[in-house]
Parts: sequence; C-alpha cells; structure tokens
Amino acid sequence: GKATSAAALSGASLVTLVAFFGAFPKPWLYLRQDRWTPRDDGLKYKEMCLRDGAKAWLLPGKSGDAAICLCHGRSKNKGHLRPLICSLTPDYTVLVFDFLGHGAN
Repeated sequence: GKATSAAALSGASLVTLVAFFGAFPKPWLYLRQDRWTPRDDGLKYKEMCLRDGAKAWLLPGKSGDAAICLCHGRSKNKGHLRPLICSLTPDYTVLVFDFLGHGAN
C-alpha cells in the first residue's frame, strides 16, 4: 500500500545519500572547485598564460618524457579535474587549462 511505497522511497533516498557522501566525503570541496588550486593538496605547480590568453597550471611529474594535457567539460573549470590532477601528477607532467570564458578566464 501507500505506507510500503513511502517506506521504500525513504529507504531509496537514504541509500542515495549514503552513496553520495561515501563517494564525496566533503561535497562542499567538489561543489566549489573554482577556488581549488593544486597548492591546496600540496602539489607544486606553475601558473601560466597560454598564447590565446587562457589561464593554465603546469604541474611537474617524475617522467620528463610523458606529459598529459587535461581539458575540463562544458561549463566547468580546471578545478573540476582535481581527482585526475592529484592522481596523475606524481608520475606525469600535467598541463591543465581553463577554456576561454570559463574558470579563471
């Protein structure tokens, strides 16, 4: 009946919240990625301005031969790539930038 449906909906909502906070223990950090810099996670980086005026970060890695350029998604900014930046930087040099009209641009 209606009570069973309400209980099932409440249970599903609780499971969704637990899953969300399990995946994102501090959701406010992910919602405000526009203020994050690599320095917040103890990473060394150089702020750059590309030829077209786009703002970028260059993060040196152990490998001098391999470099990775990361591009954020639509209506996002380079801070949204935080998990990738943090996982790749120890081994690879990473260049990440904001498209013009996004983030720091």
